[in-house]
Amino acid sequence: MIRFFTYMLAGLVLGGIIHICVILIMPVVSTQNAWVSISTFAPNNELRILGPDDAALETSLELDPAFVHAVCQVSLDDGPVEIVGALPATFWSAALVAQDGSVPYSTTSRTNNSRDMNIGIFNVDQARKLISDELEIDESQQIVRVPTNQLTAIIRVLPTHPSLSAAVEAQLENVRCAPLWG
Repeated sequence: MIRFFTYMLAGLVLGGIIHICVILIMPVVSTQNAWVSISTFAPNNELRILGPDDAALETSLELDPAFVHAVCQVSLDDGPVEIVGALPATFWSAALVAQDGSVPYSTTSRTNNSRDMNIGIFNVDQARKLISDELEIDESQQIVRVPTNQLTAIIRVLPTHPSLSAAVEAQLENVRCAPLWG
């Protein structure tokens, strides 16, 4: 009888370990995740605005429908990338999200001193060259050093009234997400 309970306890413990391992591994091996959805929507280093035609993508990503969203797949493989432009005077937030879900940089209209977004995104090696004066950039540009070469930039703007969404989208068209030199 003791052997039976020992085997039952061992089976329960082993089953629990397997269950926890599967839960932890699934996000890594999943092919239907936010990163894949956004990378098929937005090409590298090009800002794309999610408009009314992209409602299915907004729903699958569970985005707040009150906001106007713009995304850019940032690739630092060919050099630093900049995000430059004037954002609306309403509330907005911007974040860089890595493939593993970490957020190496984020800002909002409340923490940013002006409506102008002017950030340069550098990986560790590119930042090292910048420090050693091998690269020249605009002095007013905010430097963001990130640990990975593949990121997603997400800009969210809250229109003051739903009828102003089209005007906010038009203003976001002027924001540029592109290689720093090119």
